[in-house]
Amino acid sequence: MSFGGERAGFHRPIVAREIVKQGEEVLIERPDGDDNDDPERLIQTALEQIALNRRFRFIADFLRRYVICIWFLRLSETTPSAVTSLRG
Repeated sequence: MSFGGERAGFHRPIVAREIVKQGEEVLIERPDGDDNDDPERLIQTALEQIALNRRFRFIADFLRRYVICIWFLRLSETTPSAVTSLRG
């Protein structure tokens, strides 16, 4: 996966190249024709797009949980009082 930036407009990060493989089989390679027809799709990775990640959604679900755990741990390192308030 590699990212670039929009040249104009909102200057958002966009997917420059994304390949999802299972073994040697390529499941998704982007940008593709659909991305060319609708460049807004490139502001999200295939992992983020439910319509695209059906064949490998288990990876997206794992990463989503992992990122939340990392965020929570980083938050607890830097602001213990914020974590206490999140726990109730």
